[in-house]
Parts: sequence; C-alpha cells; structure tokens
Amino acid sequence: MVTTTKTPGAIYPNGSAVAKDDVQLWMNEVVGQVNAELLATLTNGGKTFRSRDDAVAFGQAELPARIGIVVTLEGGVITWRAPFQNGDDPLFVTAPYWGVVARADVASALRDAGVMSLTNVGGTGDAITAELPTAALRNGVTTTSGTSIIEIVPVATNTGATEPTLSIDGGAPVTIKSETGAALTAGQLIGGRSYLLRRRGGVWRIIGGGVVIADLLAQGSLHSLAVRDAGILPLTNVGGTGDAITADLLPSMVDAGIASLSAVSEVEYIPAATNDAANPSITIAGTAYGIRNSDGGDWPAGGFVPGRSYFLRRRSGLLRVVGGDATRGDLDSEAAARAADIAALTTGIADVASRIDEPSETVQTEDVRWIAWDDQGHAMLGWSGSGLRVRLDDWTVGDVAPRVLSDPGIEVVQQTDDTLDGRVLARDAAGNALWMWRAGPDGGFDGIMSQAFWDRGREELNLQAQQLSTTAIQICSVTGQSLTVGGSYTAEFTLGHASSLMSEGCLQIDGLARGDGIDIGDTLGPRSQGYSTSTPGTGLELGRPGAGANGLPFSVFSMLNAHRADAGVPLVPVVTSGHGISGIPIEQMDDDPATGANADTIAWDNFTYWTAQAKAVSEAAGRTILPGWHVISHGTSAQNMPRHAYANAWWGLQQDSLDYLRSIGLPLPRYIITQPGGNANITSQPWAVCDDILDICEQGGAILGTAEYWYPIADNNVHPDAYWTAILGETMAWGIAEVEAGRRWTITRPKVLSNAGGVLTLHFDSLRDDEVLEIEAASKYGGQGIDAHLGFELTGGVITASTVRGHVVVLHYTGAPTAVRYAMQSQVVTGIPGNQYTAHRGLLRTSLTKPAKSVPDQRLLVRPVPSFTLNL
Repeated sequence: MVTTTKTPGAIYPNGSAVAKDDVQLWMNEVVGQVNAELLATLTNGGKTFRSRDDAVAFGQAELPARIGIVVTLEGGVITWRAPFQNGDDPLFVTAPYWGVVARADVASALRDAGVMSLTNVGGTGDAITAELPTAALRNGVTTTSGTSIIEIVPVATNTGATEPTLSIDGGAPVTIKSETGAALTAGQLIGGRSYLLRRRGGVWRIIGGGVVIADLLAQGSLHSLAVRDAGILPLTNVGGTGDAITADLLPSMVDAGIASLSAVSEVEYIPAATNDAANPSITIAGTAYGIRNSDGGDWPAGGFVPGRSYFLRRRSGLLRVVGGDATRGDLDSEAAARAADIAALTTGIADVASRIDEPSETVQTEDVRWIAWDDQGHAMLGWSGSGLRVRLDDWTVGDVAPRVLSDPGIEVVQQTDDTLDGRVLARDAAGNALWMWRAGPDGGFDGIMSQAFWDRGREELNLQAQQLSTTAIQICSVTGQSLTVGGSYTAEFTLGHASSLMSEGCLQIDGLARGDGIDIGDTLGPRSQGYSTSTPGTGLELGRPGAGANGLPFSVFSMLNAHRADAGVPLVPVVTSGHGISGIPIEQMDDDPATGANADTIAWDNFTYWTAQAKAVSEAAGRTILPGWHVISHGTSAQNMPRHAYANAWWGLQQDSLDYLRSIGLPLPRYIITQPGGNANITSQPWAVCDDILDICEQGGAILGTAEYWYPIADNNVHPDAYWTAILGETMAWGIAEVEAGRRWTITRPKVLSNAGGVLTLHFDSLRDDEVLEIEAASKYGGQGIDAHLGFELTGGVITASTVRGHVVVLHYTGAPTAVRYAMQSQVVTGIPGNQYTAHRGLLRTSLTKPAKSVPDQRLLVRPVPSFTLNL
C-alpha cells in the first residue's frame, strides 16, 4: 500500500493551479514505495526454467542474487541453484555463479521406489508384453532398475508349459518367479488379477497379488474342513445329565466355519457325570447322537468316568467311543488282578503236585517209568526208583558245568585257580585269563571273545543297526548367529573334555581354509571370513570342537549317534560345520545381494561352498549320502521385526536352500531349530520372532529342538558358556534321535479347553503319552524376574492362581483377557546380582528326562515348554 504526504485531492484543490513541488514529491513517493514493494516481492522469489540452457540464455544480468533461487529441470532431475555457489555446476563463471545446492531425481525415485502401473498389456499368459506408463516416460523413466516395483494385470493365465516372462517396451523378456524365487506352475499367474512384481537380480518376483482374499477364504474353508474331518474337536459347555448330555463346539471352531460334525468327525468329551443307563445320548450343536462302544455295541451303564477325556468318532448317526475308555491305570489294575489270580493258581498247583508220589500215566522201560517225550518220540522225563531222570539240553549242561567246576568240593579233572571274584578256567600261553567263572548272585561265565564270535552273535541277534555305518554318511550343517559358536570353556567344561567326545560318528572336511588363508581346523567354520574357494577339501577327518568354544555343530552331532543307539535307530556318521555369522539378520542369509543391510552373501556362500565340498569328499570316500539334518539357531537379531515378518523371510530362505540342494543332486534334509529366549535387556522390543519360530514348527517347517530361555547365560546378555552350549546341543541330538525313532518332539501351543467364569484351561495336546507337565524348582531364578504363576501372563487380565495337572494348566484370573503369554516377559534383568538368565523366564517342562552324556557331572536333559503367545 502506497502512502503519500499529500493526497491527490490536496494537490489539486477545486481545480486551482498546482504547485510543481507538490506534484514532484507525490510522484517520487509513489515510485519509491512501489519499487520497494516490488523488490521485496522479487527477493527470494526464485526463477524456474525448463532446462539449464534456458537459464544460461536468460542471462546473468537478468538473474540478480536477490531472487534467491533458480530451479531448472535437467533430464528428469529437478535442480535447485543458489547465488554465490560455485562448487557444483555453476551457470556462470563469475558471481553470483548460481551453482547447484540440491537435486531431486524424479525419474530414479519413480523407477526405484515408486510403483509403476504398466499399460498396453498384451501377449499370452506365458509371454507377456507391456509398456511403461506415460507418467513415467514424461518424468524421464525409460527402463526399469534392479529394485523397480511394477503393477501388471495379465491378459491371460499362464499355462505352465514354460516359465512366464515379461517384455517391457520391446525389451528382452525377463522371467517371472514366485515370492520365494521358485518357478511358477500352471495357473499361478491369473489373467485379470492385479500383481505387484519386484525386480530381484535377473528376474521379477511376485510380491503382491499371488494370494488374495478369495484364496485365503478358500484355503481357510479347506483347512476348516480338514480340521473337522481329520482333527479332534474339543467339546465345551458340557451339560445335561449323564444319560442325556448336551455340549457345544468351541467358539473358535464355529468362527472357523465348523458348525456341525461331519460323517467322520472325532470329538473330545470330558464327562461331568457318569451315565446311569446304557447307551446314553449326546446333543452337539443341536444334533443328537447315540453313544456306542468302538465296535458299535452297547456302551455300558457307568462306562463314563467324570473328568476323564474320551474320544468319540462319528459313524452314521452314532458316536463310537474310540479312546479314553481304558487308561494305563485301568490296565495296571487289571494286570495286578490277573497276576494275583495266577499266583493263587500256581500255589494250588504246587500244593497238588506236592501230594503226588509218582506219575500216574507212565511207560515202563527197564528201571525207569517215562512220563514225557519230545515230538520225535524220544523219552525226556522219567521216574526211577531214586527220583527224576531228565535228558538235559545243551544250555542246561552249559550252565551246570561251570557251577560244578567252580565248586572246590567237587573233584573234577580240570585245571583251575582262584581269583578275588571267581575261578579262572583257562589261560593263554602268557598266563592271561581267557575264560573264568565269576562268583556271586550275578555270577556266570566271563571271557575274552574272538572277533568271529562277535560277528556271528551280531548277525544272530540282529544288532547291525547298533554299529556305525561304514558305507553311508549324512551331510548336516548349522547356521545362525553367535549362539552357533557357543560360549567359552570353563573349569567345569574344558577343551580337553570336549575333545574327549570326538569320534568316528562326527566328522569334518579336512583341508579347507578361510578367505584370509588360515586353515579351518574345527567344526566352527569360517564365519565372517568366508571360505577360500581355491582351497578344496581333501577328505574326511574326526570333527573337532573349537579351540576357544565348543560350538553348536560339535555339541549336537558328537552326541547324535549315542542317542541314536539308545533309540534303536541306525547309526550313521555325520559330516558337519557351522556357516553362521555373529549378529547376521535373516535378510542377509540368502543368495540375493539386494536384501539385507549390505550386498554381501557370505552366509549363503559359506553354506553352498561347504555343502558342495561335503558332497565331493563323501562321494570320493565311497559313501552313500543319506538325508541329513539342518540346524538353525537364529532370531536374536530379529527382536524388532513385526509379527510374521521373520517367518516369511525364513520360509523364503528355506525354499532357496532346498532349491540349491536339489540343483546339486543332494537328498533334502530335515530342519531342527531353537527358539530365541530374548536377552537380558528387553524394553520395548516385541520379540515376535519367538512366536514366528513356533509358527514355523507348528506348520511343519522344522522340529523345535529346544527353547533357549531355559539355559543359563554367561555374559548377562544372551550367550551360554561351553557347558550349557553342550547341554543345549545334546538336547537337540536327543530330539533328532527321538524323531528318527518315530516319536513326537515339538511342543506346540496349547489348545483352549475352556475360558469362562474367570477360569482359563489350557491343554498341551502335543505332549506324548509317556510324559506330563512338571514345574521346575522356583530356585532356578531365585524369585527374580518371575512371579508365582510359572511364567504365564495375561493381556487384559491378572492371574490369581495357577494349577498344573497332567497335560493341562488351569489359570484363575480377573479382568477380560484377550491373550495369554508364557515365558515372554518384557523386562530388564541385567541389574539382578549374578544374573544368569534372559528376560524370558518360565518354569514349565515335561517329566521326560534323560541323563546327559556330554558333560562330566550328573545332569539331566529336559524338555522345556517353549515361549508362546495365544490369542483368546
């Protein structure tokens, strides 16, 4: 706004003569104030040009410094220039220069970080063509990059005849792979569906659209039908009477679409009362069924015992009792009663026999009355005037002879001599005892047997499975983070003791070297140094523990064949090594340089190089390679990953690994993994990786070897020492042997049997019949970092009491809980004096134990219940 000393009306009063000075002053004031406002407007107002050349052509004189900024568009890059800046591409060689202070590469950002929806999609379902969108071309994008994301809607579904390809703007066709990098099969790229593809190396991978809501609903429906037809459906809200029972399916089952029983459904029923009459009925979800025994016959009155679990399977309009009607206690009681009857019968027979003077039906020959013959008619047992006459078999004679020979009161023609615990019957030329009779209640023959004797006996007794195979071998690798290396040796567990566990059952590759040229002399592997690929393996040798730490590979596989022998399964030597790297995230363990924090693939290269070398030296030794085991101890680096993110990455890594093993012709291994136990300093980290790993095991990806929270740590952080690394590894070896013997090992999340009236009942239905839940002594944690409820916590509720019985945990609570957690505490325990455990703490294990073989003292191996979160 312009303000003057005199207004125009004051300068021109009533048309009278005008004073020249007043007019000049008024004009100067107007021009001056207008110029000032224009200058203020132009200062820092900037100037924009379509190109750098346009800015130069505009001229330096027309670009005074006061405009503040010059913007040019240069090949799709927006460039900001400031006055008196000459360090980066100035427009002019003299001040104010107008050099670059910032750039925005629109084309690269759109190409590398945005999503480009392809247009003009055509071709076939197996050879797709498309063009970049106009907006991308307008902003300088002419091709895709190694990280581009595109959206495409195929015009047809792939046939599976070849892997589908995509050609953009007439370029070379690029193969389209699945999310994990696997080849797409017929019908996996559906015409008319929108897909997101990310460039990974030389291929496109589907990252979205492969599975849509309709697929999930269809799969969920199939899963529900599978659960209904092949699973066991626990009943809830059991009511009515013992003869007219009512019950409902669990709400979670109903929510999953299981509203009634199928023709083959099986249910679990826990009676509240016994049945007074035969053949009671049960109404489930409004439908009544008669109850019969397993073969369709009558179910007896009093057949149901309140509180006992019974399993009923549907057959037509009936439910047959197929389990629970006879428990081990019932069988033990019946066996005891039968044993008492037999004992009474035996006593009666003995009493009768004592009153018989001589046989009643006999055949007289000379002076013997024979009463028993073999199937050839030869007399075996007779009665002479002085007593029984018996024809003894070879075993009886063999047993009698040494007893006679060992009795100094009997004169026999035999040279013997006494020892402290028996009588020597034969010596060699040097005087060494070869054959003797040992005295005492457990006495008998003892001797030095020939190799021919053992070979013949092994064949007769079918003990070949207990001999370590000399023709077969298993390739078993270990990967993960620093826990695969293990902790340092201690006075309790030394390098010397670890070395004493070396055997032909655990082997390593001889001759390998690290990337820095240092020989690898143990099973720890090269770790972050990687392998020297110019130094191949030369053969197999005994596997060794590390010089400073025993490591998980040695701890597992030095013990495996000892536990196999206990389980009665074939003993097969293992060649093993570790491939892990301290702190490595799972995104950096695959073969793709584009994933992870940097471009290296050392962990993957360690795995593939060692595996190829193991195959080569095993085949060179003439060994048949059998399916082995792959051990993974990982997850601490994933403590901040959201729920399901770790599992998704893990499945991708497993698929890449199996694809590699197939490509070199190796049999596929089984996986066994540990569950992270948190660390000692948990503040806000979610540690969802613990639940993700349990998901993986519950979905069949791996066996859950053990839960790491159970084992003491040595650094007030996360790492156990060598002793507890040995115990953890041996527990996994025990688990492998049990699985190979056909027995269950993974402990999964419990099922909710009921949740009402402030009482939550959890059923650990994955436990075996030969084990129950047990509570570890509370002194394990010294009362620190865990309350009286064993490690259980509720979200939205407070536990007031807890009970453990059999396979069931009962929690009493207040509030309205939405989830139950076990051994998932979020707490900082580093300040506890002498702290020996991570923040995740629990006292629940099973009754199944076994003496450890790897440590010098008496230690039991146990099966801890894993950490879990269960939504209610």
